[in-house]
Amino acid sequence: MTRTLMLIIFLSFMCPTWAQRIRYSDPEYDPNRFINFEIIGRFDGMINIFLNSPSQTSINLYDNNMVLAERVQLPFLPLVLTHVDFVSTADRYIIFYQQVKANTAYINVAVLNGRGRLISPPVLLDSTILSASTIVSSQNTPTDQEWNAIIANSFPSEKSQFVPAYAVLKSDDRKKIMLLQASRPKQDEYRLKTILLDNNLLVLEKDTLRYVAPGRDAAFTDLTLDNEGDLSFARSLRNGSEDGFKQATLIQKIHGEDSLHYIDLPLGDVTLDGLKIRADNVHQRIILSSFYYGPGKYNITGLYSLLWDKKRQQQSASSFIPISENIRLEARSNFDAPERVINDFYLRQIYPLNDGGYLVMAELCSTYSRFSALRKRSDPISGSGSRIFTPPLSYWQFIPRDKAGLWFDRTRSPYLTGEQYTDNILLLFLDSKGSLNSAKVIHKSEFDQTENMTLSYQVCSPQGIQRVYFNELTKGISVLQSISIGTDLSLREDPIMHDQNKNHKFMPRYMKQVGPNSLVIPCLDRKSLAFALVEY
Repeated sequence: MTRTLMLIIFLSFMCPTWAQRIRYSDPEYDPNRFINFEIIGRFDGMINIFLNSPSQTSINLYDNNMVLAERVQLPFLPLVLTHVDFVSTADRYIIFYQQVKANTAYINVAVLNGRGRLISPPVLLDSTILSASTIVSSQNTPTDQEWNAIIANSFPSEKSQFVPAYAVLKSDDRKKIMLLQASRPKQDEYRLKTILLDNNLLVLEKDTLRYVAPGRDAAFTDLTLDNEGDLSFARSLRNGSEDGFKQATLIQKIHGEDSLHYIDLPLGDVTLDGLKIRADNVHQRIILSSFYYGPGKYNITGLYSLLWDKKRQQQSASSFIPISENIRLEARSNFDAPERVINDFYLRQIYPLNDGGYLVMAELCSTYSRFSALRKRSDPISGSGSRIFTPPLSYWQFIPRDKAGLWFDRTRSPYLTGEQYTDNILLLFLDSKGSLNSAKVIHKSEFDQTENMTLSYQVCSPQGIQRVYFNELTKGISVLQSISIGTDLSLREDPIMHDQNKNHKFMPRYMKQVGPNSLVIPCLDRKSLAFALVEY
């Protein structure tokens, strides 16, 4: 009896490992070599994935074995798409799509069911006139065929003139959606147009706001929309020609008000490296974090954090946390001096925790140029060679740089100037007062000579366990690895997933959780695009 009981207990621990399996779809091939995709989610047992290329636009429906059940064409979409965003609910999803004709950008919306069929016809939500420098110059409005020829010859390009005019923001509970369009009629003046919708596409609020920003070297964070429908972002200002930022301001657009709120952040004499922002809906606050330089320092000193209480409209906590030498020694991936190690780290995400604390994650990124043996600071994930957001805000500057979807190109890449590296991940756990609880390092080493699509990591929660996924070289083969974060903030290396095909190279940064125990991960299958379903 005792042996039987022990066997049952043993099997109960082994079942999750045995149950985990990976199934692959057939590769997608397009003669034009460009495929834009987005993993939408699972509806009625069918996995919906959006695919767009110069030759076709469709919703692919995959069954639980990743067999293509149906390819649903979307004839209502224009031939040329500037940008597409999806907001999914339990049984349907909303598609926002943008296009440009002549000097006008349009954003439309349609609602589809879990089989990719229209529930309601497309509706024009808004349009805006663009400046002459952002469009293809033409005295006459091109036909759809002409636009198709233009885009086929030039897309995708980092300098493409086809840029999204609207940012589509969604709250964590998916009940609030905001369209934001920014323009710059004058050098120091910005005009923000906001349209707030609910998940039934009912317009809750529509405002046009004027914002004066002194100085040409302003940098802006990503935008965050909370469950109340409030918009928050931050602006940072340099001190003359110096690197880093000496001033920072939190800017909020409160739902129900037709003006902006400005809150100056108390920085003292430190210099910020670049702010990240996140709304904490559970505790009704805004979290801002940045690496900082001490007075007269040229190396990053520590982490700055500020908690803004939305209910009281006041700061609840702020902190300047020095990064100790022990953390620096643990975080480095080469033989850099400890004081220089954090210089190569970039803040990636802020995750609020249930106990009132929060997690700040940063990743080590750099480049070896083919023209130089020196390793230099470079962020291949955001596409920026500088740690500072140098471009001035324009009407497309609010668009997230690392959207869940990408232009997939089998033959070319914007990162051909050297080997791109994304190495260790630094996890800083802070409590509700902004004090450092614990610091952990996930050791990894990734590089690519031609592209960055397989680099970096993603955080998902299958089986209710927070896991960090990334690629790791094992015996010369790239395999998908995961690290579990325990409730006690400990890290545990998970067993390597079985059923991994050596011909498939995963792109974990674009993966998406489609169920309590299911993940869909795009991957490269001999230079073609495929998708893998991982189930626990």
